[in-house]
Formats: sequence, C-alpha cells, structure tokens
Amino acid sequence: DSHDGVYPSANSMAAWNLIQLYAFSGQSRFKERFDKLLNLFGAMAQARPGRLSHFAMAMDMNQQDLKVAVIGPGEWPNQFAKEQSKVFRPYLLWAKGGSGWPVTLGKENASAVYVCKSGQCLAPS
Repeated sequence: DSHDGVYPSANSMAAWNLIQLYAFSGQSRFKERFDKLLNLFGAMAQARPGRLSHFAMAMDMNQQDLKVAVIGPGEWPNQFAKEQSKVFRPYLLWAKGGSGWPVTLGKENASAVYVCKSGQCLAPS
C-alpha cells in the first residue's frame, strides 16, 4: 500500500514499528528491514510527503538521534519521567527497567534513568 489516508498504510506502520523496535532492541535485523522499506518507498515519500505522511515521519525518526530512556524503580526516576513526559520529545521513547526489551534488561533494580541508543545504554551519572 503506497498511500496514507486518515490511517497509515501497512507499509508506513511497518516502517514506524521497525525503527522503534530497532531503538528498543538494537537488533540490526529491524534496521535492515526498515532500510528495505526505505529503498522501496523513500523516493516516493520525499517527492510527495503528503501521500505518505506517516512513512515520512518514520524516515524523520530514522534520521534523528532516537533514544530510549529506561526508568529504574524508585520515586525519583518515576517523578523524573513524569515531568519529562510533559515536554514534546518525539525522538525519545520511554521504557520501564526489566520490561523485557533488551535495553531494559538488568535495569530493574537500580534507582536510575538510563539513556540508550541503538541498543547500547550509557551508565547513569
């Protein structure tokens, strides 16, 4: 499907989900599948972004510095996440420590906030 209407096309949703799956997992297979969709629909989305607006948003997310903030247990990390969520940050995804995504594993015990990119997390400061 090569047209987004009120609802995104299946290809646009696939692109959107694949780029987020890559951010949460760091697994290159998701990025490779996104790149295949980009090769198929990228030129069309650039030429007529209104026709594939949701796909264009996935392309934009791919070009930006997409990060995942992993929240450990405790009051201050949850309060921090609550406050930060009030600000529009389209290139920041949130996850709870130990929620099953690869970037969250081992982060369910420390009262901290981890910033992760492409499956790799920085140590909290």
